[in-house]
Amino acid sequence: KARVLTLLKHTFLQVTQSLIKEILTITATDLGEEGFDNIYGYGLVNAFEAVNILRNDKSIIGKTITKNGETYYVSNLSDRLRVEWSAVGGITVIPNSPATNQCTLIVSNTSVNATLYADIYYGDIFLRRLYKPIYTSYSGTYNQVACSYHGVNHPAIQTQTLIPNYSHFVHMGCTVYANSPAFMGANVTYFSGMTPEEFYHDSSSQVVRFALPYGSSGIPFHIYVNGDATSNDYHFLFFPFSNNGNITSSLVVEAASNGYNLTINEDNLAMQSESSQYNKKANSGNDFEWVLEAYDTKQGQLAIRTRIKNHSYLLDTSNWKAGTYVLRAILPNSDDVLVEKIQVK
Repeated sequence: KARVLTLLKHTFLQVTQSLIKEILTITATDLGEEGFDNIYGYGLVNAFEAVNILRNDKSIIGKTITKNGETYYVSNLSDRLRVEWSAVGGITVIPNSPATNQCTLIVSNTSVNATLYADIYYGDIFLRRLYKPIYTSYSGTYNQVACSYHGVNHPAIQTQTLIPNYSHFVHMGCTVYANSPAFMGANVTYFSGMTPEEFYHDSSSQVVRFALPYGSSGIPFHIYVNGDATSNDYHFLFFPFSNNGNITSSLVVEAASNGYNLTINEDNLAMQSESSQYNKKANSGNDFEWVLEAYDTKQGQLAIRTRIKNHSYLLDTSNWKAGTYVLRAILPNSDDVLVEKIQVK
């Protein structure tokens, strides 16, 4: 018994010695006369049951981003434990629904920032309180530090609002900090057509740090958040760009319903190319060949990718959904990329 007490005390430091003794007493296998007796005491210590009850690997399982009628339960819960549920912040709890020790949430409005509590009991003995943040939507902030990257000095981007399923624009090469409650305790991953120069997230933090590589201008960078095994991916979208212009406004052009005529000539190549590697003379002939990509700025989906053997191209947007698109022109015989934004109505 003394060895079990020592094990429990060192394993569960937040549990008091008196509580440990109580748990050992009520989980013991009764011997001799029923209940306490002078020969066997409270019975044979059931170390497995005592440790199983007090083990600190329990958590509330369910969607962090919730909707009306979602259900929640506690992981690794012994059959001998019970849960009392409560919540604050715009949600109502229906306990023991749809099963014992589970709960169902009633969401009272479309904008919820709440906390769900699970109080764990062994009989009438309170063991611990678990909690889980609950939201109906996420937002946050992001900022980018100033940097010098491939000969270009990029200014800092001060703190901006971070919005799910909305495009955010940052400079290539500079470190970006994204801050959102969505990242806390979550599995955060990225997906893109390029590998970031850095990407870091600690699940105990609500900050994600990343930097996007040279040549990635105009390629969507997706950050996905999975709060737990039952939650859906939550999505934040970034587009890197290379120059110091404001791609969110000054580079927007209107696209007519019958298409947008994107013309590339030698003069604007010289002015807008990402590097000085572009050889204007070598690419001035009729065999001028380049690649055009277009991504929508709502989900970062590829709308078109085509190889063009001419200095100009008529981009037909008549069948495109209304919205904003990032055009990415990959130039021949170099790493140069032109990035422009168009609005399709």
